[in-house]
Amino acid sequence: MVNTKKQIVVLMVIVLVLGLGIGVLAGRMEQKRRRPVYRHGRSSAPETLIKRFTDELHLDSRQQELVSKILEEKKARIAQFRSEMISKFAKIKSSSREEIRAVLNPEQQAKFDKICRKSDKKMREWEKKYKQRIK
Repeated sequence: MVNTKKQIVVLMVIVLVLGLGIGVLAGRMEQKRRRPVYRHGRSSAPETLIKRFTDELHLDSRQQELVSKILEEKKARIAQFRSEMISKFAKIKSSSREEIRAVLNPEQQAKFDKICRKSDKKMREWEKKYKQRIK
């Protein structure tokens, strides 16, 4: 009975993680389908956004300058927020893994550790691609 409960908990966690992954993937696919948007760190992104605003909102040169200044001033705040969120996510992920691991038997723990290592590897690969993309 206890083993069945553990299996159910593990299955629920796996389903949750898979659901989150699919949600993120679907969101990215949708984002790629849409118009380019401002992405922190890209040197051409503010210019692209200003051009879009100028075209769609008919900004004059003064407004373009002010909007550009606003975007540049917010870059640091966005980067700080992103950094804080990554740190908080890592802490939550770590504590969740510890709690899950505590309800598993040794064989399940070994499999769970393997799943976590694979997930971590994928995350590092994504982070590497992301960092290259924003340079």
